[in-house]
Amino acid sequence: MPSYKVGGGVEGAATTLLEHVQRQTKRREEEEDQQREWDRELRKIVLSNPDDYNPPYVEALLSGQPTSGISPLATTAPFDYSALRPGQTYSQKVRGGTLTTQGGYSVPEDMPLLTPDATDEEKTAYLDRLNPEDQEIIKGLADYTLDPTKTSSLMRGNQRQRLLALTKRYAPDFDMKSFTAAQQYANPNTKVGQNITSLNTLVGHIGYLQDALGNLEASGQPLENAVILTARNLTGDPTITNYDVAKEVVDNEAQRALSGVGVTQQGMERQGAILPRRRFGKQQAEQYVRAMSHILQARLGALESGYRQQIRRDPRDLITYPESRQILTRVFGGPGGKGNDFASEQEALSANLPLGTHITINGRPAIIE
Repeated sequence: MPSYKVGGGVEGAATTLLEHVQRQTKRREEEEDQQREWDRELRKIVLSNPDDYNPPYVEALLSGQPTSGISPLATTAPFDYSALRPGQTYSQKVRGGTLTTQGGYSVPEDMPLLTPDATDEEKTAYLDRLNPEDQEIIKGLADYTLDPTKTSSLMRGNQRQRLLALTKRYAPDFDMKSFTAAQQYANPNTKVGQNITSLNTLVGHIGYLQDALGNLEASGQPLENAVILTARNLTGDPTITNYDVAKEVVDNEAQRALSGVGVTQQGMERQGAILPRRRFGKQQAEQYVRAMSHILQARLGALESGYRQQIRRDPRDLITYPESRQILTRVFGGPGGKGNDFASEQEALSANLPLGTHITINGRPAIIE
């Protein structure tokens, strides 16, 4: 039978446990020595530049208290760079490097301050004082054709402040916040821009049609007119061909332009803006031209009113083109008429013209609102 030595296992286990305790103690002492060495080095670093560190952190570190949860770096109040004068700079150390701030830009005293209704000559004289690159940028900003957030010249140093300050003197009603809204009108690729182009194109076609109708020398009776025009067409009368072409381009453009601004077929019929191909009387043709022109004038006027409300400036020729304005004035003038030119505001108001109608008062463009 096997025999056992009583107590041998207990003695071996005790020896193993003692050795483990000794190793743990030695490791803990080594870690404490390393921590004390680290604390000494950290104190040296902190005390070499105490202003860069948070006072509560420094106090806890020197007194041997726990520093966990305490931000080590001191918080630096941002410098108020608005106090800097033009040409001055201020530098301060920040985490990761040095931050340098430049003072604002001062507009030269000899640069004039234009008014919103400045003439083209005054604007040209202003821009002539600047270099060609600045001229292009300032004119583009003022016209809202240049995006101020995507212009590299505005991102260099204090160029942004300089160019914006010059733009504000060139166009006092300039506002960077209006760029996005203005682009809806100025950009021909937007829905609003496309409507503006189509409406002005249709006005041009109406002018062409009015000329063609005048050359027809049509009678006042629709049925008689249809017979005469058909007979003249068979003989190769070019005035009939001109009318047919003008009528076709007006019909095609009207469908595209007026549907885009909410004008329905029923609305056109109510206003007399429907013209048969050849069976019409002279008065019906004149009414058709005037009705179409009223619709176009009202739609363009509505766009101009929206522009004034959003951009807070007059659209001038941006929405109603100068050529369109001339055609509309001619249409409403009629044969031997005085057109929409009035001697005073009171005379214009007494004419009871539709809202959005373009007129002139002593030769000055205006609009009924």
